[in-house]
Amino acid sequence: MLLIPGGTLLKDGKTIYIKPFFMAQTPITQAQWWAIASRKDLKIKNNLDLTPSRFKDDYGETSHWLRPVENVSWFDAIEYCGRLAKLTKFPYALPSEAQWEYACHANTEAPLVKGGQGGSYPPFHYGETLTAKLANYYSQQTYADEAKTASPKQTTPVGNYPPNAFGLQDMHGNVWEWCIDLWDAEERGISRSDRFAFDNNPTNLLDENITMQLLNDKNTRVLRGGSWLDYPGNCRSAYRNRLSPDNRLNYFSGFRVVCRFPRT
Repeated sequence: MLLIPGGTLLKDGKTIYIKPFFMAQTPITQAQWWAIASRKDLKIKNNLDLTPSRFKDDYGETSHWLRPVENVSWFDAIEYCGRLAKLTKFPYALPSEAQWEYACHANTEAPLVKGGQGGSYPPFHYGETLTAKLANYYSQQTYADEAKTASPKQTTPVGNYPPNAFGLQDMHGNVWEWCIDLWDAEERGISRSDRFAFDNNPTNLLDENITMQLLNDKNTRVLRGGSWLDYPGNCRSAYRNRLSPDNRLNYFSGFRVVCRFPRT
């Protein structure tokens, strides 16, 4: 887990204030998944498949366990976070959209243009474009002027690509990452900015009642970051995707966890 310093995120001309929090350096791996999914004594509501991922063959790594877990639903991810919180006594959860995007940009201050008006972020934390040396995506499609290259066409072990300024890896591509937020295409999450800061978002999964409420909520949820299957435009920091929370019939959705910064 890496400490993400507090700062501001500029979205559609509005400034969202982000409090410090911890975030996993990479998406949850198949090994990390198995370690919690196998603990039936920690079960909140749902059983978890021990090996849900499609991509289990080696890809030059010691074993497939270093690949990100995929083929998991939002409900699966919430069950995992609830179990992890129960085991460790720390408030693990899925990130809010604002936390995820802020962490992806890795910029503690909202961008400004001349005159002090709100500016815009580059599309990727690497800059204005993406290449196959920087992320696992469908690199036969280009974003800017870079050459087309062969793509893995499957997940790759986490941590294979350069980190951003916060030290986070695989924020672009590899697997889509579930967020805690409801999908809201009209508002784009902006009107809920006061709930985006983790301390103001009721996702304390140390409380099993809250975990159970989430596990019974069938509203559509948000994913961020793109995947190995996606064109680079879908891997942009600001791009949003959505799926029903019970959807696990895909090979491109995973997640990473966050943890609230201790109060002083």
